[in-house]
Amino acid sequence: MFNELRSTLSMAGSLLYERIMTNIDSENIPKDIKSATFLGSVVDTSDSMSISITTDGEIAPTALAYEFGSGEHAELGTPAKYPIPVDGTTPMYIDTSTLRGGYNGPPPTPAVIVVHKVMHPGVEKRPYTQPAIVETADQIFEMIGDSAFQIIQKAIVNENEYTIA
Repeated sequence: MFNELRSTLSMAGSLLYERIMTNIDSENIPKDIKSATFLGSVVDTSDSMSISITTDGEIAPTALAYEFGSGEHAELGTPAKYPIPVDGTTPMYIDTSTLRGGYNGPPPTPAVIVVHKVMHPGVEKRPYTQPAIVETADQIFEMIGDSAFQIIQKAIVNENEYTIA
């Protein structure tokens, strides 16, 4: 019945989804988050319509850490380092040639470090969804408002075309 609104909601969801994808690329966020983020279809019930954008936590378990920060940088919960599980009998091997971050010193010796316990400081937040919502909100509100206005205009002109409760 409300095909215009359904179409508008789909376009609004696409606009927000594309902005999220752009933000993921520009904020240097792990690519698994991008590949785990999906735009759903418009869901139309008897009294509402919605569209969702979801990130599969099984595919991208670090998604929330990048959106809100984690460990010492967490905005949710208690900021603190957190343990990376290491089996007490099997050490973790870290190839120092692949280390990233703020380390600017000489290459560590040896090239591989063996550790039995790791307390990770977490990651600083690099929000990608929240800014996308803020950046697209005005445009989305305008799109949906225009669509609703067109529906009301048509209802006034032709009472039999739409039923407005």
